[in-house]
Amino acid sequence: MFCMNIFYDNIVFRLQRSGGISRYWQELASRFAADSGCRITFIEQKGQCDNKFREMLNMENIVYDSGLPVKINRYLPVRLRLGNGCIFHSSYYRDCTDLRAAKIVTVHDFTYEIYVRGLKRVVHTAQKRAAVQRADGVICISENTRKDLLHFFPETDPEKVIVVHNGVGNDFRPSEKSRDEIFEEFRLASDSYAVFMGERGGYKNFDTAVKACALSGHFLLVLGGRAVTDDEKTLLDGELKGRYRVFGYMTNEQIKDIFSAADCLLYPSLYEGFGLPVLEAMRCGCPVIASDCSSLPEAAGDAGILVKDMTPQGFAEALQSVVGKRAELIAKGFAHSANFSWDRCFAETKAFYETIQAKKSL
Repeated sequence: MFCMNIFYDNIVFRLQRSGGISRYWQELASRFAADSGCRITFIEQKGQCDNKFREMLNMENIVYDSGLPVKINRYLPVRLRLGNGCIFHSSYYRDCTDLRAAKIVTVHDFTYEIYVRGLKRVVHTAQKRAAVQRADGVICISENTRKDLLHFFPETDPEKVIVVHNGVGNDFRPSEKSRDEIFEEFRLASDSYAVFMGERGGYKNFDTAVKACALSGHFLLVLGGRAVTDDEKTLLDGELKGRYRVFGYMTNEQIKDIFSAADCLLYPSLYEGFGLPVLEAMRCGCPVIASDCSSLPEAAGDAGILVKDMTPQGFAEALQSVVGKRAELIAKGFAHSANFSWDRCFAETKAFYETIQAKKSL
């Protein structure tokens, strides 16, 4: 029986404690590890790792990369003999020196190219471009990311690029608790709640979300992301004094409960590679309001309210319109989000590996 030999470079687990790319990597890796038709070997860095998604993986086959510090090693190719006919897939834009391997790279977004300036952008883009050009196959997580890839790296052969959408975890579903129970658990009064999820800097458009809630009369729940800065605290107190709560890091179980009790997810981001929280909210029966730009129309489909006027007033009007559309939005959200699963992502990724491996052997 043919067994696909796969090498997974876990470098992303050393670059972030959690996050969308770590989630993507863990979901794929766990399924390849459980597939009897595959033999997966993990390429690791020595030393302590506190990534919460890595903790979920049962890694039986591990080989260790260079002993150099991660801040250096992240930019260097993997110098291991992998063997004939194998697949090499790095979690974050690393190359490998074994020319016999079929190299796969996943491109998640072009945030650096659009919003970052200076040396950080130069270094990141150079590494990403090199990984894409040396890869035998390229996976983009959305059609919008594929469009950006061909725009920023026009020398890329489009024939080697495929779109495989992210999935939504089964841990996102309507809460078993009543709305009143959730309010009591999180010490929330009866009110209209909008949720802002994730990082808040720059293009995430957090200030617009705060001002929109001030205009619409919604209470704002801020989930995840880094600690609130002094400027953000000043903004929140100035616009929503006494009408906001910051929760910081939350488990998926807690996020599921909050989504299930909230009036909507408010997602005014100006750029996303995919926009996974949109689908996670829909899975929990939470209506979604999002910007009508980048990949968000792709993620939301016709199941969310997409805002073209991306001003506080535009989002405030969308917030006020949710009440009359709530049941319709929830039903559409359940139907739309059902099209996105990690099992489907895995199956399409595996099929792509097989295609690229066959081409490589010609």
